[in-house]
Amino acid sequence: SVDWKIFAIAFLALSSMPAGAMEMNKEELGKQLIIAAEKGDLKRVRNLLQLGADVNYKNKVGAYSYMIGETALIRAARYGNESIVEYLI
Repeated sequence: SVDWKIFAIAFLALSSMPAGAMEMNKEELGKQLIIAAEKGDLKRVRNLLQLGADVNYKNKVGAYSYMIGETALIRAARYGNESIVEYLI
């Protein structure tokens, strides 16, 4: 279930920021989505998407060059997290 109080606070905080700050937060949401997908944390994936994370966000850095440009779906598949893959599809 969604913690609506946290969601409302996050929404108000994000909506009151300048455009550049909002983009920075969307970038961080995308990064966190990929990390949650890699770890198999379905609850966190759902929460991040509800907060506005872009399901198509592509990683701009990675420990290895092949990880650059991966989405949460690709990362979840790479790590065998079937429940995340099914949810994101």
